[in-house]
Amino acid sequence: MTPKHTSGTVNDYIRKNNIHVLPNWPASSPDLNPIENIWSVMKNEISKQRPETLDELENVIRRSWRNIPQIYINNCIESMPKMLQLLLNNLGNKIPY
Repeated sequence: MTPKHTSGTVNDYIRKNNIHVLPNWPASSPDLNPIENIWSVMKNEISKQRPETLDELENVIRRSWRNIPQIYINNCIESMPKMLQLLLNNLGNKIPY
């Protein structure tokens, strides 16, 4: 954990309760956030369509969201235990792909 992402109270609690924390645990890791994969799919789809107005952008966003297969979303969520284990094995460092 980085100091900017933890309060003194949290750090005191961790220290007093002898909680082991990985030194390089990412504060905001895409590896730990399944929605990042979904945003990436949407971003690619939106960039292909190149909306020019806010209304077009809204329509493209809504359409791209609706077109993501539910199985893909489920797979992103269900991959979390594996991602956590990979991060633990890598001592909290970014997972190489």
